[in-house]
Amino acid sequence: KGITCLTDRSIEAPGDLGWTLEYATAWLYRYLVSSATEVTDAIDTLRDLDDACLSPDFAYMFFDLLDDRIFAGKLRSAVHLRWRSMPSCLPGITSAPKVIPEVPRICIELNRTPFEDDAADIDDLLCAMIHHMIHAFLLVCCGAQPKDEKPDDRLMDGIHFGVIMMTIREITVNCVDGVLDLIFHASNRRMIQNDMFLTSPPLPMYPLDGMLLCVDPRGHGHTAMLHDGRTHCNHDNRHISRHQIQNWQVTEYSKALEADMAARGDKIWHFTDGETFEEFLRIHAPPSATYIELLYEDGTTADPKRIMAKRDKALKFKSLKEPLTTFLKFELAIPTCDIKTFRCIYDFINKDGYLATPMDQAAQYPITHGQGPPVLMLARDPRLKQLALINKDESAITHVKVFRAAESMKFEELMTRAIQQLYLLPVTGEDPIALLKAIYNIEPPSQSPLHSELHRWTRRFLYRCPGRLRTGTSSIADSLLHDRTLLPSNSAVSNMRKIKTRYPQQFRELLEQSGAFREDVELASAMMLRAQGGHGGGI
Repeated sequence: KGITCLTDRSIEAPGDLGWTLEYATAWLYRYLVSSATEVTDAIDTLRDLDDACLSPDFAYMFFDLLDDRIFAGKLRSAVHLRWRSMPSCLPGITSAPKVIPEVPRICIELNRTPFEDDAADIDDLLCAMIHHMIHAFLLVCCGAQPKDEKPDDRLMDGIHFGVIMMTIREITVNCVDGVLDLIFHASNRRMIQNDMFLTSPPLPMYPLDGMLLCVDPRGHGHTAMLHDGRTHCNHDNRHISRHQIQNWQVTEYSKALEADMAARGDKIWHFTDGETFEEFLRIHAPPSATYIELLYEDGTTADPKRIMAKRDKALKFKSLKEPLTTFLKFELAIPTCDIKTFRCIYDFINKDGYLATPMDQAAQYPITHGQGPPVLMLARDPRLKQLALINKDESAITHVKVFRAAESMKFEELMTRAIQQLYLLPVTGEDPIALLKAIYNIEPPSQSPLHSELHRWTRRFLYRCPGRLRTGTSSIADSLLHDRTLLPSNSAVSNMRKIKTRYPQQFRELLEQSGAFREDVELASAMMLRAQGGHGGGI
């Protein structure tokens, strides 16, 4: 089964865990140190096999054990393994997903040449495999780099790569047959190859007494590596010293672990059709560089679900940029809310806007906006049936919930959009008591202070009647709201008067439960008294 998985070119694994290079290195360093006995046992077990029977098939048999003991199983299903002929001093090539068109996951190509020449043994195979499994591990954890970025240790044999390789090497000191000779510097591999074949370095093409190389360039610079999504392990890395590798362990290790990116888990969710969450393993999802993670608690899992949202769109919001880039986690906690509210937040990030009902439903009913808070139409109002289609895609309660959630997230752009939507509603037939409870933190209960914009909107909502603040109302809604043949005796009654008349007990309870509501009722009453002369006693 393991061999079949490693050779199957149809398995797609373009995703990754979304870790930073620093964190991935520190995490594996900690894992290796705590699992040193298991690592040495695995190497001893594989070394017990007979060198005389060594063949390319051994790599497929070794892979799962090395993955489990050295790489914590992170490479499972993420790697396609194969052989090809290369220069003898090259251990192989690791490629990011889809760099090789027919391989839609990470591809490790081991060098067949030393094994064809019978010049290699099991230790050589182990060294080559571990070398490229380190690169594969970093790709699984961090994803492939964009081509416009400077190549880092995911594909280069740099400091982070060296920390992992040298840690494994030092652990194998305790193996029965001694240390596994993992070679970090490419120049040393070439030197060993020359020694094996008794090959002398080529003679210089210029006189030795006129040397042009007056300064050793190591540590002062090195040529840029080709960035093509593949490793180039013969690239000169002599500028990296053992001291630098040891220094990283001292100065960066603990700091890198603070990000705790492993807590994300191996799963991610996609939000489909406005109400369904579809679960994926991260390696089978899109690359982590393309999305942020919305942490949403829907009560169906022990930990909040991590839902993908488009990263490029999310980073356009100024108020989200800082929280998203903290520790480069690109995650955003969604406060406790119902699925409708979450959908609005999700749509606003992904679709540059939201409606109080799903996009596909709202498209069936053209939005008809008014100006000013909506006119309240109670359940027995005969105009509700005619206004149903006009107002189908709006919900004042949902907009209030979105505003409160955005306020908790400090998502300023969404707060602005939600309050704008509240002012653009022409009418509402929703339960006014439920609306007021949502505004004043009564249902669901909350200790958060009420935002001044909600105070202002609520006062205007209580004051609102068909004759006030109606400029800009759509022609259909306007004609229905002011059609005296439908409801002549109630044409200029304020929303507050309607609520007090229809829900007297609940209104009094709200006054007792919320001091903020009492204050807004008093201010709205004062506004109506000042306007009473022009609106004929409709308080």
